[in-house]
Amino acid sequence: LKDHMEEAKAINHEKMLEREEAEAECKEMEAEIAQQNKIQSSIRQETYLLKKSANELKDQIANLSIALREIQAKERQLSKEVVHSPN
Repeated sequence: LKDHMEEAKAINHEKMLEREEAEAECKEMEAEIAQQNKIQSSIRQETYLLKKSANELKDQIANLSIALREIQAKERQLSKEVVHSPN
């Protein structure tokens, strides 16, 4: 009976150590997940800002293209009005 009790205590101790090891592993995983979540959030914010910037640049390009076409049209109109003097 005493041997049986000692064996049960040893098994119990072994199971307790396994549980503590599993809990420590879980805590490590939770910390890693939390860190990865922070990184993901940071990347998401950066992506949002980059997309916003890209859209603003597209708008600027569109506006500059319109302005350039207007200037070119005005230049063509003015070049028709230029009087060339004979040499």
